[in-house]
Amino acid sequence: TVADRVRLTLAYTTRTGADLKLPDFGPTLGDFAIVSADTHDHPSAAGQRETRTVLVLEPFLAGDKSIPPIPVRAIDSGRTLSLQTEPAMLKVAAVAGANSSDKTLLDPPKPPFALSAPRESNHILIWTITGCSTLAILAAFGSIALANSRRVRREADPVFRVRRRFDQVRSALAQSSTRSEASAAAVDLFLAFADYLHTAWSIPADTQPHARIAPLIAALDSIPFEQRTELSRLLADLERARFAPDAPSVPIVQSLLDRAAALVDRAIPPSSKEATR
Repeated sequence: TVADRVRLTLAYTTRTGADLKLPDFGPTLGDFAIVSADTHDHPSAAGQRETRTVLVLEPFLAGDKSIPPIPVRAIDSGRTLSLQTEPAMLKVAAVAGANSSDKTLLDPPKPPFALSAPRESNHILIWTITGCSTLAILAAFGSIALANSRRVRREADPVFRVRRRFDQVRSALAQSSTRSEASAAAVDLFLAFADYLHTAWSIPADTQPHARIAPLIAALDSIPFEQRTELSRLLADLERARFAPDAPSVPIVQSLLDRAAALVDRAIPPSSKEATR
């Protein structure tokens, strides 16, 4: 999804004395932003050197995205070998599905892509046989997987969670035409907001009615007084919409949803600010 990262690994094996020329990666690669690009040498067989480049990519928007070919050169004893990876296409989803988990893959793992070699194949064959320099393996795109740690942090973020539940209530309201359907949406909105208060501000989820919650809200020194006042009024209106004898209308529930979303955007808890950096 657009919230996930793609880890791209390039592996090169050359003779120890060969000069490996890698691209100068900038801020972007095709349709992706480059979060980091790290290159390190690793122990290999005698007389050989194994180098790995790990790119961490983030998509800009949802849709069909491409990773362009990446050129690599190896120079040894005055001879040059140039290769490049094949382009790759990925489908990036807008948001995670309701049944997804932190182990859901963005795209199935793929084996290494073939290399596109230059036309001078005879020259490459002779160079390989004589041992002047061997670029044995260029394994591009070993696998495309999620950056699980970031997804776990986002799923634990109370603001991210309540915004996603607000979207579900908003979708239900868009399809509602009766007061009974609006009443069901009001219940979902109340429960979503109660869970947010519990995870973000440590207000017990079972603290009802509003008269028992008000003192706990008044003690929240980490948010301004006017936001605490608005929070208390919003909870009272949510409770009234949920338990009133007459079921609320769709516009009333929509207004409560807009107020709740605006309040969440303004009163972000410190833990959520840290998670979204």
